[in-house]
Amino acid sequence: MLATYSAEDLAHFAQAHFEEVMHALAADAMRLGQSRHLAAAGGVLLNVKANALIRDGLQPVSFFVYPDSADSGLAAGAALEALHHEGVLHSPVTFTNAYLGHEFDDDAVYAVLARWRGQHRLIVDEVGPADVAGRIARGAIIGTFQGRLECGPRALGNRSVIADPRRTDVKDRINLLLKGREPFVPFAPSVLEDDAHLYWDGPRDYPFMTFAVRATDYARQTVPAVVHVDGTLRPQVVNEQRNASYTALLRAFKQLTGVGVLLNTSFNRHGHPIVGSPDDALLHLVNGWVEGLWIGRWYLEIEK
Repeated sequence: MLATYSAEDLAHFAQAHFEEVMHALAADAMRLGQSRHLAAAGGVLLNVKANALIRDGLQPVSFFVYPDSADSGLAAGAALEALHHEGVLHSPVTFTNAYLGHEFDDDAVYAVLARWRGQHRLIVDEVGPADVAGRIARGAIIGTFQGRLECGPRALGNRSVIADPRRTDVKDRINLLLKGREPFVPFAPSVLEDDAHLYWDGPRDYPFMTFAVRATDYARQTVPAVVHVDGTLRPQVVNEQRNASYTALLRAFKQLTGVGVLLNTSFNRHGHPIVGSPDDALLHLVNGWVEGLWIGRWYLEIEK
């Protein structure tokens, strides 16, 4: 019976049924809790289309989705519950910082670069955000290894692969180099908070890529590489308070191009975990899975 349906039809059916179930569960939670505020966690809540349906259909006063859907997210929830029962927490807390992982200082990064330079023909330049933005604007697909690792499965600029969202061919190039995914699988936009109103209508407090929004005509015309086939976006809204370094890159790219958006996908080859060390990042570069690497103060390419 299933063999009579295409993979796309089955996926569409599963998604539609999932959205119905999640909408019903959220409605029950709000009714049983007698609250118009909704907080949720877990892997299924990373389904941005279901989250958008809950947001638009039930219209909670607030709706927060915790961005770390792994076991570490369960640990955070258990800790908050314990603090509540102990009387330490008397009011809701706000989660604003997803950059909770490990980091490598410039000395550690430089030591790794020196070792790899002895084995590979690397071009290494000390750069600032404007230099990196220029390379993106000229078409480079770049891996970023900056600051602390993001918690959760969403890359939020520190362990990302970034590219020019204006280029319609960039998705195919990333899939060829890095991801090996179906052509209809979307890539996400990182958007300057100041400019978010240009790309969708409605709320703009979406720092963790946990909701879908409807792209405006301007978005479809200006940044086609990050608009999904159904006309939606999965945005990460960026400002200086959340990530100063990444915001500086977006502002530099906007100064060059007039567009305060970058295509953002996780920095990992298909089948590999997200890069966790400078060695992982260099491995991706020398294997040709990215065309450039922005790591610490340096930008690297393979000498041709």
